[in-house]
Amino acid sequence: RQNFNTSGTVRRTISSAGGNITINADADANGSGQLDLDYLTLNPGVGNTIIRGETFLFTTATNTDKPYINGIGSFTLESSDASFGQLVQTHWFLFDQDANGIGGLTLGKATNTSNVLVDAAHSIAGPIQIYGGDITIGQNLNTSTGGANGDVLLKSSANILLDSRSITTNGGDVIFWANSDGQTADGGVFFKTGSAVSTSGGHIWIGGGSGNNTWNGLTVGNGWAVSGRNPSDLAYIGGLSDWYAGIAFIQTTLSSGGGNIYIAGQRHSNSPVNVGAGVINNSGTGTLIDAGAGTVTIKGDNTASGNGAFGIMTGLHPNGYTGRFTVKSSNNTATSAITVDGTSSAGTGDGILIENHARFLSTATTNGGGISISGTGFSGRNALSVGIGANAGTLDLLSASGAININVGIYPLLVASQGNMKLGSIVNDADVGSSTANVVITSNNVSWTGTASG
Repeated sequence: RQNFNTSGTVRRTISSAGGNITINADADANGSGQLDLDYLTLNPGVGNTIIRGETFLFTTATNTDKPYINGIGSFTLESSDASFGQLVQTHWFLFDQDANGIGGLTLGKATNTSNVLVDAAHSIAGPIQIYGGDITIGQNLNTSTGGANGDVLLKSSANILLDSRSITTNGGDVIFWANSDGQTADGGVFFKTGSAVSTSGGHIWIGGGSGNNTWNGLTVGNGWAVSGRNPSDLAYIGGLSDWYAGIAFIQTTLSSGGGNIYIAGQRHSNSPVNVGAGVINNSGTGTLIDAGAGTVTIKGDNTASGNGAFGIMTGLHPNGYTGRFTVKSSNNTATSAITVDGTSSAGTGDGILIENHARFLSTATTNGGGISISGTGFSGRNALSVGIGANAGTLDLLSASGAININVGIYPLLVASQGNMKLGSIVNDADVGSSTANVVITSNNVSWTGTASG
């Protein structure tokens, strides 16, 4: 009921005729069971493989040393008690050595607070579920052969980082659920340079919270991903400080192919520096969020005091990068195919700050497909700012037919001297070259010193 060990360097096999294989190194769940699995092949056929242990000590220098995980059932690695006793890395195992297709992958359980690092690429013919403290996806994940059953759930009590890698499904949903313990710091979701998520019809949800909500039939969090520390790509130019965000996109692509996309990030007051936003885009070569015929919802909130904290920032460091932040929905008939809401309840930041070039595009030609922009500012700050100071900002709100609504109520709306807002369509634009959309702007205080067209 303590340790499970293999001995020597001769490979041994445990197989079954379709029954599950279970190895439990900590059956009494007292937190002391150690696993040593090198030179071991596990093949349950159509059965599942379940391995439980607290800590791990086995040779993984080469693939021939590692445990082989075969069969077409699912594989689960979890602790017997609430949490692993150390970091878990996926390169310890050689999955699908017999090339028959592993039917599912689960790492940890909902109570696991130890970190998990995906440091080997994995193609799984079914769902992937990863539970941990910090979760880092350092290699590609692909569940395409699982079809609509190939959902990916990343549920973290701390931060989630997609480290310049891809997650690909073929109809499976992808959930980035950070801050599952409902804290006020270090519960963010970060997409480093070149990260990509593609679902071919599956939904994409990015947020946090310690409770549950139902969204499009999926169980998701009930709150925000909150301002964990950003990757090095978001270090302030000149090295003066770091920007903190609940969700950070750095030259990222999200493509749902008709699934809906939901994003909710908060820049919380409980962080060591003032600057940041609930949702930040650092443009570089550009970020694209494309729902196809699905809808896109982006919510950003700021509760941090001080200068330089915003609900949503679409182009961090606009004078150093030239890329776009582009959000697209095509042929969706919802009243609001694209919804953006940025709020700020503290400090001197705005609800939504448009820097660099942000494009929100709805190409539906009949029955809906509108764009809705809303927000709040704090203590006289703007709900929506297009450009700020010496930083230029261009906002394209383009819709082929659905109404464009900018509603900030009692809060100010600013198009700064370096700002440019384009509404409806742009002649010869590749996405929306003509429009029949109505445009409604609601604000008690409009300051418009920049340019506008539509």
